[in-house]
Amino acid sequence: MRVSRGGGGGNHSTGVPMHRRNVGVLVLLISLLFFGRAQVEKDRISLESELDSDMWAELTREDDSYAWGLFAALEDADDEVVAQALLSLTEVVDVVPRVRERLKPFARGPRVQRALRAGEGPLWQASLITLGTLGMASPDMTPHLLGMLQGQDMRLKKATAAARLEGPGVLGMLQVEDTRLKEAAAVALLEDPDPEVRQRAARFLGSMGVAARTKAGRLRALLDDPHEAVRTTAKEALESVEGEGRWKPDWWQEPIWWGLEAFGWGLEMPFKWIRAIRQGPGLLDPDPQVRERTLFELASAGKAAWMYAPQITELLEDSDPGVRNMAVIALMQVGSRKERSRIAELVDDPDRMVRYQAMDALSQWGAREYASRLILRLNEDGMSLAKASNESKPWRALVDMTPLALEDVAQLLALEAEDPEGHSTWLARAHGLGGDNPQVERVLRWLGWRPDSQLPRELPIREARETLRDFAALWPHTGKYPALREDLAQQISRVVLLGRGGWAQEDIPLLRVHQENLGSSSKPSRAESVAVVIDSIPPRESSLLQWAAWGWAAHAGFWLLFLFVYPRSAKVQAVFFWNPWVRRLLGLGYVGLLLTWVPFLRRRLLKPFRPMLLAEAGLEHFSPQGYFGRTEVRDVSTGNREPLLEAIPRLRGQVVLEGASGMGKSMFIQYLLCHSKALAVYLPAKDCKQGVLEAIQAKLEGLARDTGFLQSLIYSGALDIYIDGLNEVAADTRARVVRFVEPKFHGNILLATQGMDWTPPVAARRYELQPLTEGQVTEFLRGREPLLGKEAKRRGAAYREACDHFLAQALWPGRTEEVRRGMLEVLSNPMDLTVVAQMLAAGHTPDLFHLQEQQYELMAREYRAVSLGEFPLEKFSEEAYQMRLEDRGAIPEERFRKELLILEDFKMVVRREWWGAEGLEGREWHFRHDKLQDFFIVQTFLGESNPRVAEHLDAPRFRGVYLQLARLLAPRQAQALRDQLVEHAAETHDHSVSDDVITLLEARWQTEQPRAQPPDSGRGDGAEPGSRWEGPCPDGA
Repeated sequence: MRVSRGGGGGNHSTGVPMHRRNVGVLVLLISLLFFGRAQVEKDRISLESELDSDMWAELTREDDSYAWGLFAALEDADDEVVAQALLSLTEVVDVVPRVRERLKPFARGPRVQRALRAGEGPLWQASLITLGTLGMASPDMTPHLLGMLQGQDMRLKKATAAARLEGPGVLGMLQVEDTRLKEAAAVALLEDPDPEVRQRAARFLGSMGVAARTKAGRLRALLDDPHEAVRTTAKEALESVEGEGRWKPDWWQEPIWWGLEAFGWGLEMPFKWIRAIRQGPGLLDPDPQVRERTLFELASAGKAAWMYAPQITELLEDSDPGVRNMAVIALMQVGSRKERSRIAELVDDPDRMVRYQAMDALSQWGAREYASRLILRLNEDGMSLAKASNESKPWRALVDMTPLALEDVAQLLALEAEDPEGHSTWLARAHGLGGDNPQVERVLRWLGWRPDSQLPRELPIREARETLRDFAALWPHTGKYPALREDLAQQISRVVLLGRGGWAQEDIPLLRVHQENLGSSSKPSRAESVAVVIDSIPPRESSLLQWAAWGWAAHAGFWLLFLFVYPRSAKVQAVFFWNPWVRRLLGLGYVGLLLTWVPFLRRRLLKPFRPMLLAEAGLEHFSPQGYFGRTEVRDVSTGNREPLLEAIPRLRGQVVLEGASGMGKSMFIQYLLCHSKALAVYLPAKDCKQGVLEAIQAKLEGLARDTGFLQSLIYSGALDIYIDGLNEVAADTRARVVRFVEPKFHGNILLATQGMDWTPPVAARRYELQPLTEGQVTEFLRGREPLLGKEAKRRGAAYREACDHFLAQALWPGRTEEVRRGMLEVLSNPMDLTVVAQMLAAGHTPDLFHLQEQQYELMAREYRAVSLGEFPLEKFSEEAYQMRLEDRGAIPEERFRKELLILEDFKMVVRREWWGAEGLEGREWHFRHDKLQDFFIVQTFLGESNPRVAEHLDAPRFRGVYLQLARLLAPRQAQALRDQLVEHAAETHDHSVSDDVITLLEARWQTEQPRAQPPDSGRGDGAEPGSRWEGPCPDGA
């Protein structure tokens, strides 16, 4: 809400501060008291202003689509059509975006230059006006522009005025020496009958500022102009030329005005809603003036009156035209578009204002389906169509609906036959309403009763086909317009003849359609000419080429059939696809090429090998629903930390993923493999001793093993490669892997490794897995509940309570910072946290510093109870050591059948089962994680002067064993191990193991100091009596 700021400019800044505050409070109270009524008046004035807006202000509302259609008209063969399009574009040059920029190249082009050299004609006049409007006119054009300004053509006068008063070039000419010349020209235009010319002249005088103060009286006379746009512009110009004298608020008044206005806008919607509720009953009043006034009030309330939309719709059929008119306005303001069909019927209402208001509503809602009704109303006032349309409400509505459909543009062309004198105007407008639609432009290139000189004499066969298709789509809509159908029939015959010699057999159906259509026209002889063209089309080649085509089709079908049964037939695989001679000879050379480069065929070829390619990934034991997706990584190159699933949502390019043992590298690979549809292979790094390509070839047969085939798959990114455990292999194997990866910069390759001193591929993105935060630890631990086995004793609330109590005990603030850090380090490892979850679910209290030992003790106790004997730790540990030494992944079932079943119950091993080629079941047992195998191997390294400690210092595969030794050995032995590793690192310059062992030992010394005990650690929650909350045993065993 705005409060009147009249009253002359007295000095309001000299009063005392208290007086200023009193005035401010008084104004605020008055505004609150009378806000409701003021808001009503504001909305009423706003709506009245909108309803009284003058049609001339609407002429510049052409949207982008209509303007681009006019640009298409600039390519028309008729110069008069181009001239009309240019005049229309100059009218909106500063209204529609980018029109000025697009007009400039055309103004410099050959079409305009030829017209300027001609020195006469409509295109010459339009070119002068365009150059003046764009500020590109030369001094010798000024007399011509002045001459057109004195002419009788209203549209030329208006466009010339725009060029004179707004074109920078012409304006500069008028300012050469005597500014009175331009001032006199502008003053003369103030009395022009065209309101837009008067408006532009007033705006120009306003731009002169105080220099035009002597003409203030002439501007003041325009304040009574019948057109609101002129009055508004005159008022603004007066403020500019009069300069001082307008009242401005003092510095302390400005915040009051701002506050009042913001407060008013905040309360606007509630006041409108209340006013709509109060006015609603008036819709049923018997007095039409009351109903009309009620509709006016509801319209001013806008969308707040939505609940009255059904009652307003009923008033569209009211007997009083004023009520019907205001009902349309109210529906527009309320925003109800459901009744478009009801409003469309009012386009034919006997009352002119009702018709116009209905047209406004349809155009505002973009109801193009009713454009045909508006087209029929273009000449409703009895004026010639060319003159009427530019000033009529139907025309403005059609412009707002641009682009129109082809049938609507055809209807517009049909009306052109009734107005020959406006031929060029109608064609230009048809281009504009088409909105640069290619289909409409092709039709307009031919239709419009053009002379032969404006029609193409040559036509590419492709364009001829498209034109005939458009003609076929237009034909059904010309039935009501004989003149248009006759023109269309003539142009169909012309296009058919222009394409003669280029038509092919596939064009015959389209030509037959036109032959049938022309047979029903006024001149059936045209159909005969089309028949002659059809008969002249040569038949298809039927001899050698046809037999070759059928032979190739049969050959391709033969191989497609084989490809269909290929995944299920071992004989087809061996004979036709894996035998290179058969594949090359019977495949005629192209089959192998297609199998290599067509993605679908590649996937089909490798489908039988998918189980082998992913055999060692362990996907059968992975549950995607149980994957913890909030793990974070750090981008090594930028240092930024982000969620892993956002950093690597899928494998693209070369990626290196680093993280400590148990951080989830392998599980992430399993997650990607489960969610990827791409071809992929999983390779443990130990399988790549002879090379990555050789490791993949070992899993394949036939063409799939071909080196060139595999290289093309990998280089193009068609085969994703996942290599896990790079830290467990020797340096030469790592170097071999890096040399393989670096040239494949287009390939998708992921390398997973623990942190170590090495040189990764230069093009690879490196990410480091980050430990879980305390919040993520809690979320992870609680989220394991659905994955617990049937043997879990705690579930639901009991399990969650145990998790919360355990974490509170483990991270008790009373512990030393070193102990808390050590416990959090264990808890932040997803693999160790999974073991914690299993123990809590089973009713045990985990010992965070001896998880593997505790897990083993629980398993051994169960084994003792079931088998009535001790678990063969020494024998089983030796077997684990030999497996690592010989790079064997499977535990021999025949030697440890009973032990494996108990180990499986305690989630320490997993079984992998499959069906062999002969239908026999196969089964293997594997450690669930390398950490568990390291636990058993480390048992073979214990003991005084054990030679294996020194024997495997150079073997990366035993890195995890040395880390466990650092945790288990007694302090004195651990110190000796440290010294031995440091000495070895100094000799070999390989610090990958020694540095981690030193870090681990330092953390161990700190955490083994005496520690405080949490308050209620003795809670009876099923904890083991020997639970070692106080840390590892003094002897480190």
